[in-house]
Amino acid sequence: MPKKVFAGRTKRLRKKIIKFLEQKGQASSTEIYEHLNSKTYGGTTPQQIGNILAQDPRFRAIGTVRNSTVEGSGMLPGVARTWDVLVYDLSLDYKEWS
Repeated sequence: MPKKVFAGRTKRLRKKIIKFLEQKGQASSTEIYEHLNSKTYGGTTPQQIGNILAQDPRFRAIGTVRNSTVEGSGMLPGVARTWDVLVYDLSLDYKEWS
């Protein structure tokens, strides 16, 4: 008997994330966010993606990636900003969940 996940309003998003991770293998939350917003009409928010990935047992965090950017304009020196982003993969028993 399959285990139950109560998806509610995010059922379609969860299915799209599973399909994306099946094809790609592993991806950061930023990559998942950009993929969903390019493939869905209404898009989603980073907070919603984070909640889905953190609370659904079909996804597991496997590490972090450090992102960085330099912000500046014209002749002013840029300000470097760095932050960590979680990398996710499908759990080993993700097909047992419905």
